[in-house]
Amino acid sequence: MGLVGHILSSVGQDNARPWLSALVGPQLEALRLAVAEELSPTTKPVVLQQLRMLAALICGLATEEAPEGEEGAAASWVSLVELVFGEAGSIVTELAEKYCCDDQVVEALCECVRRGAANLEGSGAVKLLAVLVTLQSRCAHACILDASRSLLMVLAHPGQPQSSEEAARTALALLCQSTLDLVVASPQAVATIALPERSTVKAAASFLVIAGGESPRSVLDPMADILLALTKKYFNETCHWATVLIRIPGFLSSRLTIEKKEHYLRLLLKERTNKRRIKEIVSELSLASRGLLGTEYAAQTFNGI
Repeated sequence: MGLVGHILSSVGQDNARPWLSALVGPQLEALRLAVAEELSPTTKPVVLQQLRMLAALICGLATEEAPEGEEGAAASWVSLVELVFGEAGSIVTELAEKYCCDDQVVEALCECVRRGAANLEGSGAVKLLAVLVTLQSRCAHACILDASRSLLMVLAHPGQPQSSEEAARTALALLCQSTLDLVVASPQAVATIALPERSTVKAAASFLVIAGGESPRSVLDPMADILLALTKKYFNETCHWATVLIRIPGFLSSRLTIEKKEHYLRLLLKERTNKRRIKEIVSELSLASRGLLGTEYAAQTFNGI
């Protein structure tokens, strides 16, 4: 569909519009029928397939360039992407309402918006942004913020960049004042580390439990750099949260007693400026967490350090 979109964007709107209607019409009809049905394992694949095809088509159409010439003609020109979103407006709203809590459908829908955002004019962008804001208020998704950012960049006045930046700062300040209490949010954020999470957040927070033996040995190497940086710049904070964490029953491993964990913590803090020694301590802690300390595998591990 992406190749078809590229071709349509290059043949001129008079030639492209009939073909575009023939392509988009059946897709939107399939989406409309799927949305009208009850949620089931058979309807979701149809919705995802049609949205992904639509995103590929929009990506190809986005290469269309505005005509050069008289100002009146340029002002009245409507891009093919706008035509697609104009026809899909109602179905987008229905999809957002029905699948607001489905990660895959929301991501596919936001991908359509993100790929076509640059070719939308003010009115079309405002309508889509309103849908995204409503969707985000019902069930927050990171992809909605990405798509909204693309639309906000389109709506920003190019002649007044400072006013746009000031509006963004004001909006962020109001958001934090009305909906975000850092004192309340911090314990909740720490608690979510133990929950199943998306790959990005999981990777960012994995250093807290990476020495527990559940991770591949290769990922222990960057741990020394992380601990070195934390103890160098945030020594007091690192001591505090590490002391709290090691007292949690079962943290890192059920094989480790609190005394053992305190022992390794003291070693890490004592050798906080020695990267090689930190790496050795982390490796030993990982082996102890798995019950492998003193085995042949442990000897091979330390020989490789």
